[in-house]
Amino acid sequence: MKIVCFGDSLTFGYNVAHKDKWHVLAEKKTGIRMQNSEINGDTTDGMRFYLRVSVT
Repeated sequence: MKIVCFGDSLTFGYNVAHKDKWHVLAEKKTGIRMQNSEINGDTTDGMRFYLRVSVT
Protein backbone atom coordinates (compact mmCIF):
# COMPACT_ATOMS: atom_id res chain seq x y z
CA MET A 1 0.00 0.00 0.00
CA LYS A 2 1.14 3.56 -0.70
CA ILE A 3 -0.45 6.86 0.33
CA VAL A 4 0.03 9.83 -1.99
CA CYS A 5 0.13 13.16 -0.18
CA PHE A 6 -0.68 16.36 -1.99
CA GLY A 7 -1.24 19.89 -0.82
CA ASP A 8 0.44 23.22 -0.24
CA SER A 9 3.46 24.38 1.78
CA LEU A 10 2.00 23.00 5.02
CA THR A 11 1.76 19.52 3.52
CA PHE A 12 5.10 19.99 1.78
CA GLY A 13 6.79 20.86 5.04
CA TYR A 14 8.25 24.19 3.99
CA ASN A 15 11.44 25.03 5.86
CA VAL A 16 11.46 21.64 7.66
CA ALA A 17 14.34 19.17 7.38
CA HIS A 18 13.39 16.11 5.30
CA LYS A 19 13.85 13.74 8.24
CA ASP A 20 11.36 15.81 10.28
CA LYS A 21 8.61 16.13 7.66
CA TRP A 22 5.30 14.64 8.77
CA HIS A 23 5.04 12.13 5.92
CA VAL A 24 8.54 10.76 6.67
CA LEU A 25 7.66 10.37 10.36
CA ALA A 26 4.30 8.75 9.50
CA GLU A 27 5.99 6.29 7.13
CA LYS A 28 8.48 5.26 9.81
CA LYS A 29 5.76 4.86 12.43
CA THR A 30 3.21 2.98 10.29
CA GLY A 31 5.38 1.18 7.73
CA ILE A 32 3.07 2.47 4.98
CA ARG A 33 4.86 4.03 2.01
CA MET A 34 4.11 7.74 1.65
CA GLN A 35 4.72 9.55 -1.62
CA ASN A 36 5.44 13.26 -1.24
CA SER A 37 3.65 14.97 -4.14
CA GLU A 38 3.12 18.28 -2.42
CA ILE A 39 3.90 21.57 -4.13
CA ASN A 40 5.07 24.48 -2.06
CA GLY A 41 2.78 27.46 -2.77
CA ASP A 42 0.08 25.39 -4.47
CA THR A 43 -3.54 26.53 -4.52
CA THR A 44 -6.84 24.66 -4.45
CA ASP A 45 -7.14 25.06 -8.23
CA GLY A 46 -3.61 23.74 -8.65
CA MET A 47 -4.38 20.68 -6.52
CA ARG A 48 -7.60 20.03 -8.45
CA PHE A 49 -5.65 20.20 -11.72
CA TYR A 50 -3.00 17.83 -10.35
CA LEU A 51 -5.67 15.33 -9.38
CA ARG A 52 -7.30 15.47 -12.80
CA VAL A 53 -4.07 14.87 -14.72
CA SER A 54 -2.30 12.43 -12.42
CA VAL A 55 -4.95 10.29 -10.75
CA THR A 56 -7.06 8.33 -13.18
